[in-house]
Amino acid sequence: MTIRLAVLADIHGNLPALEAVLDDAEQHKVDGVVVAGDLTGGPHDAQVIQQLHSLGSWIIRGNREEYLLNLDKREGKHWAFLRCLHKRLDNNSLERSARFPEQRALAVDGTGPVRIVHGSPQNSRDMLLPERDPDTLRVFKNAALLSPDLNPTRPAGPTLDEIDESVLVC
Repeated sequence: MTIRLAVLADIHGNLPALEAVLDDAEQHKVDGVVVAGDLTGGPHDAQVIQQLHSLGSWIIRGNREEYLLNLDKREGKHWAFLRCLHKRLDNNSLERSARFPEQRALAVDGTGPVRIVHGSPQNSRDMLLPERDPDTLRVFKNAALLSPDLNPTRPAGPTLDEIDESVLVC
């Protein structure tokens, strides 16, 4: 039996885009939705959280949610838009966001275990990128995913060695 999962990340409160992606996922008859963080940060945060929650999605917390939740603790980033977002979100959305795990190992019937993180297993703000293999980096640079002067925060190889799962979604 083949299991089909839709993997989303960095929605940033963009409800029209989320709805388009979910419509496409429905057309492809996915069995579940995995969200690798950063649901918030745009005009429709509460609706995005509600919609993904109502689908029974597997959701983890991204760095955006961490920044948002840390406002109450007076820790971390305090950008004006985060303060505005925090005021705009209802308590239910904030409480749901607080319950999102930082990462998770997901094993759905018919699949092997998958580790889901936002940045890396060590930190949601890490940039997990391939080592300096010229051919691999050329692919990333050509796709505008890596600037010429950017070094990976955490190299992928050693990070993959540190997890038990054979698949890492980040």
